[in-house]
Amino acid sequence: MSSPTRFPAVPLDLLVHKWQARGGGEFIAQMELAFDRRLDEHLLARAVGLLLDTAPILACRLVVDSSGPFWQRLPRGTPQPLMITDDGGAYGRFRHSGLDATQGAQVALCLWRGGGGDRLLIKITHQVGDGGGLHMIAARLSDIYATLHREPEYRPQPAGETSRDVMQLLPRVPWPTILWTFVRFIASRWFPQRTCMLPLPDSSVGAWCFVERHLPASRVSLLSAYGRAQDATLNDMFVAAAYRALASRATWDGTSSLRILITVDLRRYLARSCEAVANLSAMDCPYLGRTLGGSVDETIANVRTVMHRRKQNWPGLAMVWLTYLGVRLERHGRHAADRRHRNSRFRKITLSNTGPIDKARVAFAGRPPVSACILPPFRTLPGLLICLSGYDGSLTLSAGTSENGEALIGGFLDAMLSELPVEQFAPA
Repeated sequence: MSSPTRFPAVPLDLLVHKWQARGGGEFIAQMELAFDRRLDEHLLARAVGLLLDTAPILACRLVVDSSGPFWQRLPRGTPQPLMITDDGGAYGRFRHSGLDATQGAQVALCLWRGGGGDRLLIKITHQVGDGGGLHMIAARLSDIYATLHREPEYRPQPAGETSRDVMQLLPRVPWPTILWTFVRFIASRWFPQRTCMLPLPDSSVGAWCFVERHLPASRVSLLSAYGRAQDATLNDMFVAAAYRALASRATWDGTSSLRILITVDLRRYLARSCEAVANLSAMDCPYLGRTLGGSVDETIANVRTVMHRRKQNWPGLAMVWLTYLGVRLERHGRHAADRRHRNSRFRKITLSNTGPIDKARVAFAGRPPVSACILPPFRTLPGLLICLSGYDGSLTLSAGTSENGEALIGGFLDAMLSELPVEQFAPA
């Protein structure tokens, strides 16, 4: 059975593409897997080829210069998106580069044959998928690799046609719920009007770079135990730490509103599981306003209350509905023609918890990676997106930025970690 050569582009694909086109940054997501052994590069190359057959949208380019944007399958004979190198510098350049969704494949991989073992980096465009999609791609690639290791003639069946449109996958939501969700979403964005902002440069200068902090499993275990005693999740505690770091680093005067965005995985709402690579996440706004609290325990309690209230009111869906409304208005010529300035100056902090990477699902027919993490998109300053990912009990905080923001954002991540209610964490 032949794979389709053309797929419709859905509104969330286009929203991400427009954010990037308007100067928001390099919107990619990466998973980095470090092994203490060698992978079979020939087997990996075959597995990548079969991955593109089972998820053909990864072998497409985004066509936006048409009345109906779509994904177009690349011509046969297009070079495979796998780079193999023993040069650490080449790997570093790959790690800090983007992907053009309109020109080539939506996935690229680099295998670095280092001295102590291999390091595999899997990169996707955010136009085609989110963190959940990246988890799925890595797991599928590992499974194909492992099966080829056992059965050299293995040929997986192409995936069936599955909708990538979250609005088609969501259950029906009553109109009163939709309206009330909009009211709560808009009100929290406007009142109080002034927002406490982290002092970052107004524009990016220099090359892209990552700022990373690693928390070992022993310290995460202490933090988890503390959270259980407070009836708070790890996510609650990191959001609280971000709010306290923001208030400290921005010298909050107590009158402006404390606003941090989080990402929400919409897969929790789906009436059926979705095996397609897609953007199935959105942003939500668990804003504290002026109720920071005098201690970290009070801030955690305030965040827990806000998060619990948000969870009862379809978090993330308001942003999806606004996106679809905006696309519809734009098609009818009633949308603002140029929002470049407003988008590029987006200053609110976004915290994205991409969840734990499952060791068993990225084992690649052998011992699982010794370490793994998700690396977020590169955001143009003054934007800041912080990614929280887990592996084997440890946690990684990371942010993609430009050289002129590296020290300031590193200081902010250190301030976040210092606010966590356990001993101090050392920078990576």
